[in-house]
Amino acid sequence: MELNRQAATIEPRQAHHSRTPVTWLETDLFTVGLGFLMLSMGLTLTFEDFRRRLRNPWTVGIGFIAEYLIKPLLGFFIAMTLNVATYISKGNLALSLLFS
Repeated sequence: MELNRQAATIEPRQAHHSRTPVTWLETDLFTVGLGFLMLSMGLTLTFEDFRRRLRNPWTVGIGFIAEYLIKPLLGFFIAMTLNVATYISKGNLALSLLFS
């Protein structure tokens, strides 16, 4: 029985699926585009915007505490809970610890 080589090969046109119109998301252009977007949003701010926020220091303080204290602690406790669940279910605890 002879192998039909032509049927076993895949033409490059057949191997590619239809491309999406946003393929630039998978390139370095995404980083540049995101940086440009963040810069353009930041350029719309004025000093008055910052003055209004600083008039009520509680909002800045609560945001700071949430960002640097509450979020990390919450993430730590969630990771520990998941590791306990892995231990109880006799899962791969070393792998679970590596990912958390």
